[in-house]
Amino acid sequence: MSLASKRKVISRRLLQAIPVIVLATFIVFGLLKLVPGDVAFTLAGDNASDERITEIRQIYGLDRPFLVQYGSWLWKAVHGDLSTSLVSHEPVLTSIARCLPHTLLIVALAMTLALVIGIPLGIAAASKPGSWLDSFVMAIASLGVAVPNFWLGMLMVAFFSLSLNWLPATGAVPLSENPWEALSHAILPACALASGGIAEVARQLGDTARGARLDAEAESLRKNFEDKFWCEELGMYALALDGDKKPCRVRSSNAGQVLVSEIASRERAHRVALNLLTPEMFSGWGIRTLSMDAPRYNPISYHDGSVWPHDNAIIALGLGRYGFRREASLLFRGMFDAACHLDLMRLPELFCGFARRRLGAPTLYPVACMPQAWASAAPYAFLEACLGLRCDFDRREVHFSNPHLPAFVEELRIRNLAIADVTTDILIRNRDGEISVTDEGNDPDIAVRLSK
Repeated sequence: MSLASKRKVISRRLLQAIPVIVLATFIVFGLLKLVPGDVAFTLAGDNASDERITEIRQIYGLDRPFLVQYGSWLWKAVHGDLSTSLVSHEPVLTSIARCLPHTLLIVALAMTLALVIGIPLGIAAASKPGSWLDSFVMAIASLGVAVPNFWLGMLMVAFFSLSLNWLPATGAVPLSENPWEALSHAILPACALASGGIAEVARQLGDTARGARLDAEAESLRKNFEDKFWCEELGMYALALDGDKKPCRVRSSNAGQVLVSEIASRERAHRVALNLLTPEMFSGWGIRTLSMDAPRYNPISYHDGSVWPHDNAIIALGLGRYGFRREASLLFRGMFDAACHLDLMRLPELFCGFARRRLGAPTLYPVACMPQAWASAAPYAFLEACLGLRCDFDRREVHFSNPHLPAFVEELRIRNLAIADVTTDILIRNRDGEISVTDEGNDPDIAVRLSK
């Protein structure tokens, strides 16, 4: 995002904050009016006369309509006049300015404690992943995030101030007058405020080490999977491992689903893609659950040779993740042609795995659900796979990587595509295999990128 775009986003956020602040203050102002009791009576005292109560209402404008009172308060607040405190009888801004140094001291202490305590805890947990120490630190970190600061503060005051009498429960001393006294007054609220920061720092450091460990475990899993499941004579991954951990050497659509996890090496993923599109696996409408040369193959069986739209959509997503867009568009084309023969173009739960014939239609499975929730999502998965669509929410970018669409998709519009808090419309055209992408939203906060 460019500097100008960032400035525009910040400006827009600030402008959006104005109505939110006005609405929030209006609601709070209104709720205060609903509180039982009479403010003028409270200020005047129990034995005040009616004339005195009326005078106080006039002084503070309490006799005016609600909207007039709120408007007057808002006007003064915008101009820096927050009125006078009824407790200290001094301007509110003066009270804020007097307390600000104490507040900054508490914040500085809280940040220091969060780093000084949180970093060693996180390092200790990360140095022994999976140990009791790691579990203990992560449990404390989760507790620190979950426990409200104000509740923890009250517990600390009750224990350290009221029970042990170690630290003062109230008050503040300027740092310039007596640094030790100032710190003794600030330490309890600082500790309560730092609890969440300590927990977050420790958890972040622990998560970093845990992430590295999980990466190593994932790589070990990938290697073990390749060693155990790859069948060179099939050119695919085995359907399963039997009780003796030997591969079941059957070609199935399960091997295509492996691709969506990206656990397969690129070379073997390409071989899987080629085998999935052979006549034994690809019926012309879609990929069968089992190959025609499998001993259990039956084109009218529920699982042993039928074609499932959602199964093909998952395989298409896997093909897309390896950049095999043409192969994914071939599946998209076959499934679209099948839908053209169905009522309302609704894809069913599954249909039979008979080979496609000229001028023929897919053979319906007698008890297949139609419509089917799994199948209804398939077209969107096919589009994502063929377009190489990826959204970067942090950068507010929409990427189309080497897209390839079937010929029947000549023009496609994506409306109200939401990226974080902004939306855009995108027009995609397919002219003889040449894909063009146009950002019709013209919002500078969203970047639409096409790479080929």
